[in-house]
Amino acid sequence: MEDFKESPIVGADTALAKKSGDEIDLAIKRMEKLAEGMSRFRTAFVSQTVPSDWAVFGKQAYLEGDGAMRVAPLLGLDVSNVQKTKEYDEKTEVTSITVTLDAYSRTLDLRLEAVSRSAKDDEDYLKGKKPKADIEDVRSAAYTRALATAVQKLAGLGGLTPEELTSRYGMKLSGDQKVEFRTGASDAKKADREAGAAGVTEIQKILFKISNGESDVAADILQGLTVNKEKGWAGKRNPLDLTEKGVAFVLPKLKQKEKEFDEALAKMEGGVE
Repeated sequence: MEDFKESPIVGADTALAKKSGDEIDLAIKRMEKLAEGMSRFRTAFVSQTVPSDWAVFGKQAYLEGDGAMRVAPLLGLDVSNVQKTKEYDEKTEVTSITVTLDAYSRTLDLRLEAVSRSAKDDEDYLKGKKPKADIEDVRSAAYTRALATAVQKLAGLGGLTPEELTSRYGMKLSGDQKVEFRTGASDAKKADREAGAAGVTEIQKILFKISNGESDVAADILQGLTVNKEKGWAGKRNPLDLTEKGVAFVLPKLKQKEKEFDEALAKMEGGVE
């Protein structure tokens, strides 16, 4: 049997460990005061938004553009190093714009670097009835999404469920923000969707993982897997719009993407070239 050598407990030699009991008590009181202050800050941030400023993807609530603009003044938001990258996919004939920016909160003295979000010219809500959205609208949407992500992260409001948003900060979201099965569908279609419900849940989890929790990125990934230009299908951006056959088609492809994601992450963490 291998002998284990004694090793110091992590943190045993930290500055806090060297303090007296009274000094530790004082430090704890300061941390509690800081935690109370941050909670009040976040309540104030959320109070500037309305339910329609939030969207729910999976189990997470995401702040959208209009809400970000309401919160930004309280954060004392400064944006810098804005970079815009334009790409054209010859296979799908889709143009995408990615905006990357640095954000700083003067109120909290916090900084985020390289916040990145994208938009595409084939997104239904951007193009309306036109074949493709105007490139300026795509650029604006990408910038607004990057700004919203930066604001939510700086405000410490990321990773919240709708229930936590209500219990902690008093923001109650209506059913309009939640993803539900479409009403008015035929019984056959409802049964088809319900039959694929377990697969939909798995799809949501994988999308959340490989998109790093970015709802628009997840929607872009799903649409890329389901678009069919030959048949004139724009593709699905919402997992709950998938039929049982759609789930069976998408899930294996997503699992492959998840595998590639895990492999890339392992290489990064292991320093493998």
